Amino acid sequence: MSYRRLRWPALLRRLAGYAAALQCAAIVLLACIASLQAQVDPIPVDPPTQYDSQGKRDPFISLQKPKTNGDEAEFSSTPPLNRRPPGLAGLLIDEVTVVGVVTAGKSPMVLLQGVDNFTYFASPRDQLFDGYVESINGEEVVFMRIVRDTRGRTHSSRVFKKLYTQEVRVEEKDQAEDEKKEGNHEDS
Repeated sequence: MSYRRLRWPALLRRLAGYAAALQCAAIVLLACIASLQAQVDPIPVDPPTQYDSQGKRDPFISLQKPKTNGDEAEFSSTPPLNRRPPGLAGLLIDEVTVVGVVTAGKSPMVLLQGVDNFTYFASPRDQLFDGYVESINGEEVVFMRIVRDTRGRTHSSRVFKKLYTQEVRVEEKDQAEDEKKEGNHEDS
């Protein structure tokens, strides 16, 4: 046993020596890496270039229009409220709520509240941004929505709105379909 006791301290001393040597080697290695990094010149970075079109078209925009199915039509987007005409003529049918109907007198009138928190009086044939008031009944108003798609075709639909309720779409009608039907009747 005495032999083993003598051996362990020597072994521990050797291990401590190796650990110290490893620490010194790591410090020398880190110092070398730091000096090499300081010697390396940074790669010059050019400022980002900006494309000047000089009035020419953007070469990255496709010349072909996106293909759509014959049934699906893309509708042009509506401009924001601040870029539309003032008053009722600048509001969409979806942006008004029927708050009252006046049927007394010669022509009925409807009170519409817009998203701009103003109340407007409207009578049949008054224009909105995407249509007009078609008719006014006792508790509902019928709007005719007219929308033009990106191909230039006109689509119209009737929108029924009751007092204080959401809209209900009933009929949709395409002008292109009407023209086809009329053309078929003329041929026969």
